Amino acid sequence: SVVPVEITSAETTGKWERYLSELARVGDAQQGEARAQRFIDSIQRFSTFLVENARSGASGVQFEREPAKPRKKSAARPRAATAKKPAGRAAPKA
Repeated sequence: SVVPVEITSAETTGKWERYLSELARVGDAQQGEARAQRFIDSIQRFSTFLVENARSGASGVQFEREPAKPRKKSAARPRAATAKKPAGRAAPKA
């Protein structure tokens, strides 16, 4: 597998949803901030794990190259007209 099972796990998703649901019900603002920070810290650790896993593993993974698709010939599109300044008028002086 290209990705670790933890990233596709329904169990991981369930843990995060449960924690966030509990976090939403915390009445004490200070306690809520502390719990939110713990959750963010755990997400950072998980992200570090995923990056390290990608760096150290899955190096033998190769993707098949898709054959090139022929390009369609497109009809020439009319060019958009550009606005031109009228000739003979000078810019206003400041």
